[in-house]
Amino acid sequence: IEGWDVYPYDQYNSTQEIVAEERSNTVDQNNHVISIDRYMWEDGWAAASISQVVDVAPNEVYSFSALAKGGIKSDGTKLASIRIEDQQNPDNKQTIQIASADYQRYEADFDSRATTKQVKISLYLERDKWGASISPLRVDDVKLAGYSRTIARQAGFDNTGAEVAYVAIDNTGAYAPALPTLTADDIVDAIDAADAPANGLRATLHGHMLSLAGTKPGAVVAVYTTGGKAVAYVADYADGTGIALPGRGAYIAVVIAEGERQSIKLIY
Repeated sequence: IEGWDVYPYDQYNSTQEIVAEERSNTVDQNNHVISIDRYMWEDGWAAASISQVVDVAPNEVYSFSALAKGGIKSDGTKLASIRIEDQQNPDNKQTIQIASADYQRYEADFDSRATTKQVKISLYLERDKWGASISPLRVDDVKLAGYSRTIARQAGFDNTGAEVAYVAIDNTGAYAPALPTLTADDIVDAIDAADAPANGLRATLHGHMLSLAGTKPGAVVAVYTTGGKAVAYVADYADGTGIALPGRGAYIAVVIAEGERQSIKLIY
């Protein structure tokens, strides 16, 4: 199943397939869902589980949602769940019990911690005794919404397995900048560029170049999409310096100087 990993022992416990399933008045008639169907022998191997690991930003709140049904034994015992697990902090996890034979939407918020880098989403169907009749666990429209993660590392470190995508090097070739993370406060507190006061932080656009005024000496500037993706970083910014934007859209510029953090929102 593209994008999902099957637990190694699960090959002995269940089938994992993408199946066509019509959900009238919900989606088009060609909809497809993930289906996990347990074999009927005893519980000697492992629970049926497929999972996906997602990079996340630290100290943020993520919203999870999915449509799911099934995983119910013939006597009514509920054996299916969706699990959200912090990969750096094992005690930070949530289990969402699947409680219906019909599709329901399940939702939860998940808080990442200061050291969190990844979370694992698992579709989980528990084992039972030999001959148990368990309905398939079916899942669709899985979504984890929040902030993307930008990892900054020093150039020249002893690389023991980091992916190339995780390495950022500044233009001087010295060290990767300590890229600040876009926070919920940056978004909520962002000044609209059109309403910025004349004596405060201001933003102007000249073509595809963003210029800021009202910054303090030595300011660090990072520019993000409103979805949290970093698109520009400038250390020791000087008022009026142009910052290239990748294309049209809504952006938030975060300015950090002298321990103060300001943000301004603009549409290009």
